[in-house]
Amino acid sequence: ATSKTVYVDTTGPEFSVDNVENLKNGIYDYSAYTFTGSWSDNLSGTKELYYSIDEGTASDAITEYAGQKKWSIEIPLTEGVHTFTFCGTDKNGNESDHVTIKDVKVDFARPVAALTYEVDGQTVQSVPSYITAGSTLKIKGTVTETNGVKSINVKAVKNGTEVTDGYTLATGSDNASFTITLEGSNASDGKWEFEISATDGADRTGDAVSTSTVVDTVKPVIAVTKEPSKLFADKSVTQVYEGTITEENSGIDELLYRIKGLVNGTESETEWDSAIVKVAEGITFKVAAELAQFDENTDVKVYFKATDNAGNESDTVEKALSLDATKPVVSFTS
Repeated sequence: ATSKTVYVDTTGPEFSVDNVENLKNGIYDYSAYTFTGSWSDNLSGTKELYYSIDEGTASDAITEYAGQKKWSIEIPLTEGVHTFTFCGTDKNGNESDHVTIKDVKVDFARPVAALTYEVDGQTVQSVPSYITAGSTLKIKGTVTETNGVKSINVKAVKNGTEVTDGYTLATGSDNASFTITLEGSNASDGKWEFEISATDGADRTGDAVSTSTVVDTVKPVIAVTKEPSKLFADKSVTQVYEGTITEENSGIDELLYRIKGLVNGTESETEWDSAIVKVAEGITFKVAAELAQFDENTDVKVYFKATDNAGNESDTVEKALSLDATKPVVSFTS
């Protein structure tokens, strides 16, 4: 008598994906990911592997790991949130249970911040060079990020020193938007520089975007340090005034002067002379005042004012001068 052993195989392989834990926080910076796993079949033996993405069409059969205990599949990735499904078959065609891995975040790009600007509630095309007293600058930002923003990072530098106050930062509930507010107040005076970046859920920080402005709420101060004698000035001689302009923040834009006095008995004044413009910060100035048009033996006044680059105007400084064209008379008495 002869005998024949017949194996009845109606059960699919034992099948598992081993590196599922690595996927909980997502896949970042990779255009493909290698899934690894184990499989076994004690009867007919393992034969083919399959996978699908987002419940789509199954892949072609992968046969190179037939009969082996371990398998490894590199799968090309696209950005987004995906579902991966795997299974294996034995030589008898039995299929294993499907292993499904859901909600896998795939994120290639780091977060990108973009800025817009408002001054006193009005949108402006670019950050203003200067913020003056009573004005408010809002630096508004939005962050492009597929899988969530963890934090907004702001580095603020005032007059060359990193600071954490003098401005406010408000973020949206999802950190995908933010607003930096800078008030035009004396406490904020100075040059401000901001570097802003965002960090995503995988602790990846995008490139920083930079912006800068100057808060200037203080008007320039003029000091006349040298002037003609207030009496007996000869109007035919150009009178010279010297002085300094103090400006701490935006720098001096221009120095102006004008002269007021009597011309042919009628009070008159010259136009503001803006011949001296774009002068240096902390300047020592010299102004030559021409007085020939004014009446002899009268008083004139010379006025000075300065404007800084932010548009702040100094107090007007007034200097008086008496014009005397009468020659002294010497008389003798016996």
